[in-house]
Amino acid sequence: MHVEILGEAGYNPAMTGLSLSYNQPVEKMQDVSLKIYNKDGGHNKFLESIMIWLLVDAPRYWWQQADTYRISTKQSESTMHTIMKGELDAHDFENNGVTKSSLADLNRLIKKKDFETLKKRLPESFMQRRVWMMSYKTLRNIVQQRSSHKLGNWKEFIKQVANLVQHPYFIDKKDRPRTCSSEETGRFGIGSRFNIGAWTWTVHRFLDGGKVLLINDVGPYNMILSEEDVIQTRLF
Repeated sequence: MHVEILGEAGYNPAMTGLSLSYNQPVEKMQDVSLKIYNKDGGHNKFLESIMIWLLVDAPRYWWQQADTYRISTKQSESTMHTIMKGELDAHDFENNGVTKSSLADLNRLIKKKDFETLKKRLPESFMQRRVWMMSYKTLRNIVQQRSSHKLGNWKEFIKQVANLVQHPYFIDKKDRPRTCSSEETGRFGIGSRFNIGAWTWTVHRFLDGGKVLLINDVGPYNMILSEEDVIQTRLF
């Protein structure tokens, strides 16, 4: 399985909508969003306005489960238009998961242009790429519901996505963000402030994996660095 992020959009409009709900300046909404993103059940509906496009290469049996999430849009490689264009090999299947005899049979059907029989015999391990568009709300639901799923591909999907998205804390499965005191890091803690160029940044929270979420003071911007990077570059 392989996941790429093709694009994200909607963060600023989502913050504007949140400001209308709270009747407060949009500049304050980043802090508000980080307080309510994990209040599932309606309070975090601003996540529905933030969209993400993924390019996912995964086996057919996993896509059958992914289709459960219908509040999303998928565009896929067309089996009818692509599979008949050339012979298949083991790399077209998850972990080379096809026997030599099955592969030979599939390629025989391709040569005969017997698409209907080929479609019926195509193993579930056949890899297929799809562009999957969804909101952060749907993505958060996936993380909540599939993190402990017995199908290991879900854990791999969540791991890759969490390392790529612009706002990983919005899909965090934990009910409360992990915090860290200055004593734990030995050098800085929640609320520590520093300058990069003309902007002032504040350490807002500590994420899993030794990551630090930094909030910009003048607008709805943030960035994530490792704790080591913060220390080594003497940012604080």
